[in-house]
Amino acid sequence: MCRHSRRGVLSTMLVSIACTLVVTRFMLPTCSNLSTRSVDSRSPRPAESSSQASFFEAYPWESSNFSECIALENFPKPHVQSFVDLPCLNTPFFKLRESKVSEIPLDFPILSNHICEEKVSVLFVLPSVADEKTKNIRLSIRKTWASRFYGADWRQTSDMKMAFFFGSAGLNQDALDALYRESSTYGDVVVGNFNDTYGNLSLKMAVIISWVAKFCPSVEAVVKVDMDTFVNVDLLLHILTEIPKEEHPAYVLGVQHTFPMPPVIRTGRWAVPKSQYPLDVFPRYMQGHSYVISGPAVRLIAPSFPYFPIVANEDAFVTGIMSQVHNITRFHSSFAEEHTENRIQKFRQNAIVSIVLKGEDRQKLWDRQKLWQSTKTKKCYVS
Repeated sequence: MCRHSRRGVLSTMLVSIACTLVVTRFMLPTCSNLSTRSVDSRSPRPAESSSQASFFEAYPWESSNFSECIALENFPKPHVQSFVDLPCLNTPFFKLRESKVSEIPLDFPILSNHICEEKVSVLFVLPSVADEKTKNIRLSIRKTWASRFYGADWRQTSDMKMAFFFGSAGLNQDALDALYRESSTYGDVVVGNFNDTYGNLSLKMAVIISWVAKFCPSVEAVVKVDMDTFVNVDLLLHILTEIPKEEHPAYVLGVQHTFPMPPVIRTGRWAVPKSQYPLDVFPRYMQGHSYVISGPAVRLIAPSFPYFPIVANEDAFVTGIMSQVHNITRFHSSFAEEHTENRIQKFRQNAIVSIVLKGEDRQKLWDRQKLWQSTKTKKCYVS
């Protein structure tokens, strides 16, 4: 039985001379108040109005007041989330099994291990799919927020690298041939041997993290980014300098889930069967459109995947459950916003690291290019 704890938030502010990080300690709701129910464990998704569908029309791109930009030294520092564990999370479930219970396929029709042949400080990993629409989005990403990673011949020349990941099982020969051609041109395609479905996202991330641990063993940080997400790379790099890595070498960083103890969904698209995860709540985790896993955390998590059940809901599994298993520190930052109406303005004012682009696929491509041109010509980075 889970003991009852009073609701509310008990905040303790600890000032660090090195990085002035704020440590926030939460008193969590009781497990009895968070039994399984039909709710969306992720942040609510408000319906988009017609004015939001095309945000580059809704915002005056060339007349934005950049005097309101947030200086880097004034950007809110990441918060270390330290939780009061409830008895229902102190169970044997969060212990590694003595023998293998999960199969992590580590054969790769397209390996691309050259990506980390030279020193890599930050590696961006993007789960992708093999279709024509997403191929165009990949090219748009290479030409916009990730363009700094590439040289004139499309080879990645900086100490930051990027890789797109796919599963090959179920793909026809034409789709595989197209990925081989894309890999030959850009050198940033990795194809594993698993079924690339939405229900397999947790397995896909386990394969990605295992690939990174094997072929990029000295990477300092891995940034997982969804295909519909646009990243402020400069601001991200600045936030990473604020992490107290000596004290917390193994960490994840992102936007924490709205609820201190996110409820588990049993029906619908994000359903998690009890056979995979018997508890009614997840450890608090980071929203999945973009988050960071430190190199030491990658090297902790990767070899443990075979000894733990793969749980559907990728962000909860990677940043919540596996963090609980390995006692990995979770940092919360003003990292990203997905649903707020003024997210574009905040992004351009240096207030958030990433935004999720909405609307039709063709609109996303145009929005990404428009946003890139705007931030490129009127950079909102004040140091």
